[in-house]
Amino acid sequence: MLRSATGLFFRSVRTKRFLLSSTKGARPRYRFCPHCLQDQREPHFPVHWRFTGFRYCKVHHCMLEDRCHVCNSTVTMPANQLQAGPGGKGIAYLKHCMSCGEDLCKGSTLSTGEAFSLISVMERTLMANGLAVLRALLEGYLFRDTAEKKLPLSTLCRLDQQLLLPNQENWLTVAILRGRLLQRIRRRATERQASRGEHTEATQGDEAVGEH
Repeated sequence: MLRSATGLFFRSVRTKRFLLSSTKGARPRYRFCPHCLQDQREPHFPVHWRFTGFRYCKVHHCMLEDRCHVCNSTVTMPANQLQAGPGGKGIAYLKHCMSCGEDLCKGSTLSTGEAFSLISVMERTLMANGLAVLRALLEGYLFRDTAEKKLPLSTLCRLDQQLLLPNQENWLTVAILRGRLLQRIRRRATERQASRGEHTEATQGDEAVGEH
């Protein structure tokens, strides 16, 4: 259903700006949820993982990954499993990295709770808009704000030009979010050390007064 809606969408707006860029060999690139790949009976990459605006998994409440956690390679499909992996010896399942052969399910994930605590209100709105794009493709129309009037899919192009959709691939990647989380951890550690230092100085000062 989403596939047919996607086809209609491309014929109406004449652009693929809402998909992750393909490689030089024209192979589509995907993000992925490690937990979904683990749960699937037959590991596969759903079409909605191709969309730039689709940033997190609503089932497992985590951000989508965009690279192998071992070799940092992007995920592109379709791929020849028989010639993939180290030395071109092949891989058993699509959940394995086509470059290094590592199981993509074994990588760590960043929860949406942690991610949303690191972003601004505007960034959160853009993420929600990204999910709304897929809903619009499925329904064939969209609504804006609280208006009840149905808008054509071509409206998405104008919204994208107004930077109201998260369609820049390098915008707020999971790597950027992890960087923000690391900065927060370091900042809090520094604050705790400073607080301990102030407490120690205050204690020493009290002892000095008592001795005097």
